[in-house]
Amino acid sequence: MYLLDTNIVSDVERRLPKPTAWLASVDPASVNLSVITLGKIERGIVKLRKVDPERATRLDLWLRELRRDNADRILAVTEDVALSWG
Repeated sequence: MYLLDTNIVSDVERRLPKPTAWLASVDPASVNLSVITLGKIERGIVKLRKVDPERATRLDLWLRELRRDNADRILAVTEDVALSWG
C-alpha cells in the first residue's frame, strides 16, 4: 500500500517525469490518498485564487476529478493510516 504525500500528488499534476513514471508503474489499487493531502491541496488552491484565478479554477477542476476518481482510496487519518504513512 502506498499513501501519497501532497508533494507527489502535486508533482503528478504538473506532469513531472519521475513521479508520473513511478505512479504509472505501480498497481493503482495500492495507491491511496489521505484527507490531509486533499486539504493541503485545497488550501493551496484558495491561496492561488488571489493571484492566479484561472490556474486556481483549473486546479479546482483537477482536484474534483482526483477526488471522484479515487473516492474509494481516500483515507481518513486514523492510527493505522498514520502508521502506514510513517
